[in-house]
Amino acid sequence: MSSDLEKRLQRLEDIEEINKMIGRYAIAGDNKNDGKIFGPMLTEDAVWEANGFGSFKGRDHIIEVLSGVAQERILWALHFMTSPMIDIDAGGKTASAYWYLWETAITRESPSDKGKSTWIGGWYESKLRKEADGKWRWNHIKLNLRLFSHADKPDWEILSE
Repeated sequence: MSSDLEKRLQRLEDIEEINKMIGRYAIAGDNKNDGKIFGPMLTEDAVWEANGFGSFKGRDHIIEVLSGVAQERILWALHFMTSPMIDIDAGGKTASAYWYLWETAITRESPSDKGKSTWIGGWYESKLRKEADGKWRWNHIKLNLRLFSHADKPDWEILSE
């Protein structure tokens, strides 16, 4: 196989692996931000940020915070990750990924709150790194939330940066 063909094939395999990671990210979110699913996809020094939530650094800290949010405020969620666009750098060691989020959820404001049906929308911008073990991991994830609305009484809170 020619070197050019091998590089092109590797690029396609890398894109497919990152697409699968986006799907696993959704599964982790649907399972209360399960750290056993999500954690292995993050670098040790990863950063996760979202408007309205904050910015968190380090794999363990990110998992702790996101799991806590899911346990306390999100009773149920179904994440739809759509239209992924993935770019692998020329050297094949870093990548960027962009995809849209459409989420249906039941959210609550306090422990006594029974929860409300909620629509959440926005997009993700992320950076990935292929680590020494050959696995892709996120080292920066930014969620740009643009919609948070209770479905039973839409208030269409459009979020901005």
